[in-house]
Amino acid sequence: AHYGAHESVRIPTFGRALTYEPTTCEVLVAARNQVVRINLEEGRFVEPWALDGTTATCIDVHPLHPMAGAGCEDAAVRFWDSRAANVKPFLKLDVGAATFGYGYHDEYNRHANDVYSIAFDDSGLYMAAGCGSGVVALYDVRSSRPLFIQEHKLGLPIHTVRFHTSSGLVLSSDEQLIKAWRYKPKSSLVDSSNNSDGGSVG
Repeated sequence: AHYGAHESVRIPTFGRALTYEPTTCEVLVAARNQVVRINLEEGRFVEPWALDGTTATCIDVHPLHPMAGAGCEDAAVRFWDSRAANVKPFLKLDVGAATFGYGYHDEYNRHANDVYSIAFDDSGLYMAAGCGSGVVALYDVRSSRPLFIQEHKLGLPIHTVRFHTSSGLVLSSDEQLIKAWRYKPKSSLVDSSNNSDGGSVG
């Protein structure tokens, strides 16, 4: 707030990103070796999610299901079921292997495979992952293979990816540019201004 903070909480390790999980009323903080969980309803820390020695750089929550995903420095995205007692991820998606050969790689680019940003679209069927090599991998969440890989061509890390679902676009950004590219065909988009005939955007 403009007059200051309502509350401050110290976390065990330096955080890189945070999000809110409405199913469990928890703040999730991507950090080194773990995802820190703070239950706002109970006002206490919950057992953190384990990361097996890597660092989480970004985190997002599925819009429809109690599931969260964290992008990590080992070129993977890990997924947890927010309802489960198990602190280990139920799935590890190897984005680095899927994007190998794309983007900018050399011996000086140590973070080429780091996943710096992830996002789910509003339907929950698609996920985008932005990498240090300057590529964005688009996934159908039901498959471990990307539907499409978009390259920014500048060799700069992708620090932000977002979906603009109503227009069928993904917005991806590095330090120098923002790209808007289509992930849904125009014929699949419903014109919200005319619901009576279910027309599509041309």
